[in-house]
Amino acid sequence: ILRPGAIVIIAGEPNCGKTTFMLRTVKMLEAEKKRGVIHPEGYNKKNIYPEGPINYINSEMREVELIARVESMGSNIQEWEQWVNFYKRNHSFHQRVSPDSLNLIDYLEVVSDYTEAGRLILQLHEKLKTGVAIIGLQKNPKSQLGYGGGPTLQKPRLYINLKRNLPHGFIAEAVKVKEARDFRNKIEGMEIDYHITEDGQFVPDSGWRYVNEKQRTAINADYSRKYRK
Repeated sequence: ILRPGAIVIIAGEPNCGKTTFMLRTVKMLEAEKKRGVIHPEGYNKKNIYPEGPINYINSEMREVELIARVESMGSNIQEWEQWVNFYKRNHSFHQRVSPDSLNLIDYLEVVSDYTEAGRLILQLHEKLKTGVAIIGLQKNPKSQLGYGGGPTLQKPRLYINLKRNLPHGFIAEAVKVKEARDFRNKIEGMEIDYHITEDGQFVPDSGWRYVNEKQRTAINADYSRKYRK
């Protein structure tokens, strides 16, 4: 459950779907908007959300690439621009964050001093009121967390790692979940396998479960046998 003022971290290895996840979030809200449902489940009626336009803060893509990505999902960039503010920025992200809206930061660019990532996340958190920030972080395949390490875990209510599992697709790992929908079941440390379609849909290849190294080897062997058929 995401409540007003929440921070979400999507830490991903290169080409694992961070940008696709951000754009798919807008796509899903577009569908809800057309149905007249504009606030995610879990928000109370006093905090209808989002109150204003979505802010999409992009540090990587040029306009032509952004348009191509949106169109590949079957959407129109001109329609999105009526209720999504697109910003190109690779510094001072908090200056573009709206305290009471959905803010998508794709991605939090930390060039040299990775220890700054925690401070930047805190800066964004302090700017929020009823809004939410979903923040993309780059992740080294050899590291457990995104660039910035442990300090990036302090403020997020939800922290997800996206990892490559080539040639079998990708893995999403629940690193931190402060308020799971089912409090009886702890899901931190669980993984789910997925692949991404050409139109940017995340398709699960498994359910959420704990996977050790031996089990991962067996799972990938099953994938290989399945694909050979």
